[in-house]
Amino acid sequence: MILKYKLKKGQSSKYTTTVQSLREAKEGKYYEKVESKIEMTMTQNVIEVHSNGIIDLKVSIDSSILWKNGEEVAINKKDKIFIMKMADNGEVITTSGTETQSPPAFPNREINPGDIWTSEKEISIPSQPEGIILKTTYKFEGFEKFTNVECAKIIVNTEEVNFNLDEGVTQTIGGNGITYFAYGEGKLIKSEVNTYTRTSLSEAEIKVTTQVIVNHHGESMENPIGNDFLFAL
Repeated sequence: MILKYKLKKGQSSKYTTTVQSLREAKEGKYYEKVESKIEMTMTQNVIEVHSNGIIDLKVSIDSSILWKNGEEVAINKKDKIFIMKMADNGEVITTSGTETQSPPAFPNREINPGDIWTSEKEISIPSQPEGIILKTTYKFEGFEKFTNVECAKIIVNTEEVNFNLDEGVTQTIGGNGITYFAYGEGKLIKSEVNTYTRTSLSEAEIKVTTQVIVNHHGESMENPIGNDFLFAL
């Protein structure tokens, strides 16, 4: 099968996004950790679907709540809106917002359970003009029902990369995740992305782990203006 988004102009979808982060710092006997969690409700509206498969989307953050170390923190409640263009294979072409982890872009070919494909992304590092390449492998694990919807299950793994961030400072980056994609309806049902970074200097180390979970929560054709993606590797 060929996995593609099958969004329609005027389609409106609701998603919830939860981002949990843990920052740990240690040096000798010193240890400190900061836990944070943000929960967001989001609306994705499809503005236009072009004949070449490009989809114009509008994503609005309708509400958000932030906790730090278990205590709620006041944040700007004003609605935020992002405009983006996405190919029907899930590749994000342009976005007006900060780029985040997103579910996988599917290959433009027939795939079957067990098939694997890869993508590469360059990250700019001041100490390394040539940049760092993050290689991510995607595996079509098979079919699975999720929330009573028949889905293609995609396993994601970003290879661990080690590099010198500065003189005497090393950093490690890696991640993994899972995506449930409703292949019949052509929409994202769930995405989970786990990433980590470790920064080391002599005996000191800072480790940050982040988990981003996106869940689909229904849709309608009432709002004539869309995003069927967001957060996942």
